[in-house]
Amino acid sequence: MRVWHTLGTSPLEALLPSVSGWESTPWEGTLDVGETLMVTVPLRAWTWKLPVRVDAILEDNAGQRWERRLWLNVEPWQCYLPVIYKQR
Repeated sequence: MRVWHTLGTSPLEALLPSVSGWESTPWEGTLDVGETLMVTVPLRAWTWKLPVRVDAILEDNAGQRWERRLWLNVEPWQCYLPVIYKQR
């Protein structure tokens, strides 16, 4: 499995956003019939509130190839803390 991440995403350890996208290979192996696999790819979204596209390319030993596309809407986690005033 190869995964292509478009502009606007980077690996978590990146200090700057990718300028043209990047490719990773999060998993290689064989699945039996009916077996499933969940792959988690931690990434940092540099562009908030814009859809980010992630493509996965799946191949088998018979020469067949599938491409799956995932659109992510990434929004920052928001936390509202109470405001406390103290008079003197």
